[in-house]
Amino acid sequence: MGLAFFFEAVDSGTINYFLPVFAGEFNLHFESLGAIGTMSNVGVLIGTLLSGPLADRFGRKRIIIAAVIMWGFAGVWQATVTSLDWLVVVRIAIGLGIGLQLPATITLLAELVPSRLRARYLISMLALFPLGISAAGLICYMLIPLVGWRGVSVIESVPVLTALLIWKFVPESPVWLELKGRHEDAHAAMTTLERKIEASTGRTLPLVDRAQVVEASETRAQQVPLRRMVGKEHWRTTLMLTIQWPAMLLALYGLQTWFSMMFVQQGISIQSSIGYSTIMTLGGVFGAFLVPWLLKKYGRKPVAILTALLAFVVAIAYGSVLGSVVLMVIFGMLFNMFTYALGQVSNTYTSELWPTSLRSAGVGSANSIGRLGAIAGPILLGFIMGGFGVQLQCSSVAPCTSWPQSPSGCLAARQGGPSSWPTNCSRRTAAATCNVHPSGVPRQELTPTKLSNQTTNSLRP
Repeated sequence: MGLAFFFEAVDSGTINYFLPVFAGEFNLHFESLGAIGTMSNVGVLIGTLLSGPLADRFGRKRIIIAAVIMWGFAGVWQATVTSLDWLVVVRIAIGLGIGLQLPATITLLAELVPSRLRARYLISMLALFPLGISAAGLICYMLIPLVGWRGVSVIESVPVLTALLIWKFVPESPVWLELKGRHEDAHAAMTTLERKIEASTGRTLPLVDRAQVVEASETRAQQVPLRRMVGKEHWRTTLMLTIQWPAMLLALYGLQTWFSMMFVQQGISIQSSIGYSTIMTLGGVFGAFLVPWLLKKYGRKPVAILTALLAFVVAIAYGSVLGSVVLMVIFGMLFNMFTYALGQVSNTYTSELWPTSLRSAGVGSANSIGRLGAIAGPILLGFIMGGFGVQLQCSSVAPCTSWPQSPSGCLAARQGGPSSWPTNCSRRTAAATCNVHPSGVPRQELTPTKLSNQTTNSLRP
């Protein structure tokens, strides 16, 4: 899954480096370039809206495989387009595959990994995204002069073959299997995972009585996810994510899409602009590796607020350093570092705010709503850049990085979302929501576990 996520980032990141080339080949102005830059986010919006329901119906693994195949073949299709209209269609198709994959991947990982390790694994996987964006820049910098942007599109679609690896080596979520009544398949999948855990740790996992958990899970599963998300128990979480995600992605995609064009506007060649923009994305890689230490030391919510405020300051300052390539690169690296760190915390936070029965729908809806900001960002900043200049463009993004964090933090605290993300939970809520068995051994919510002399038939209602 990590490889697929990495190559997805490579494929989606190329648009940031293709824009200067598109400007010349298709004779586009800033407004049109902004529209092209955001078309993939239109597809991502559609994909994230569909990902939750489809993953809940057909399984997380199947949707991930279908998504990888979709964005892979769409990349090859992109290399053949000769008109602007078809380029728009292809960018939407690429975004659709990405949108289908992202929520399903986060959900599957969250359901396969014990709660005490979930944040670490999610952050490690999300760290691959800025690394993929950097790899996309390096590929474009080296290969566009040799094979053109069309050749690069084909090369970056080769990783579609990771779909075979996912099909062979990644298990379906035991949580989803049990919720679908496929108890024997869930038991088999969980037994395989437990044997691997026992082999790696050298100790035997304790037996767990799952009867009460299964009964509670079926009661929750009968409720409509959307109704529960806006109900008394979860409405503050839903409101928090509705405020935070669009603003965060507007800032991230708004500026990042235009970084290479900003260098071109300073009279720098297209290839050099791609090179400088690639260096700037390394800030996101550094931020990705810094996040686990910050989370362990300070907790989720403080880190989210801190990184948002720092991104605000850097975005304001970026508009004042235009003309100095060195300072543009340095402040661009800082902006990427703080915004990618904020994105990682938000993805981890979102996946763990929801119980299992709502996790896929909750993650998918947050990504979907957030894509409204990602769609608006490049278009809005394209108009600002064309009419008012780059300095106002940077200043207009800055508030979007910081203002949602204060109300969202308060709402999360009132909702009961973990501000410090403890690795254990109370005995009363462990079996139902915290994925930690009362004995202290991490267990997945609603997942069939190892039973002695019993089968999962005994757990059926």
